[in-house]
Amino acid sequence: MHCHKPKGPIVHPKKTCVKHICHPHVVDHIHPSETIYKHHHVYTHKHHYPHHECHTCEVSHQHQQCGYPKCPAPDHHYMKPHGMGHQMPQPMPRRPFFGW
Repeated sequence: MHCHKPKGPIVHPKKTCVKHICHPHVVDHIHPSETIYKHHHVYTHKHHYPHHECHTCEVSHQHQQCGYPKCPAPDHHYMKPHGMGHQMPQPMPRRPFFGW
């Protein structure tokens, strides 16, 4: 009888056991936003046209010579002082007229 002797260790296929270990990581996601306040200045331009009216009166004078002054007709009581004769008044000499 022959005895059979093992030749060495017998290696079986590897059995894999998986253990999950969690390492948490924080990844920040930044979503920027903004608020814009737009101030609108509206200028209303009002056009005014003040108007003044006034009335003036211009007065002018014209002097016309329509003859020349003559002495009044003699009065009989006034005409004969101290024996003077009866004289007719003489017209005034003509003078040129310079208007204004």
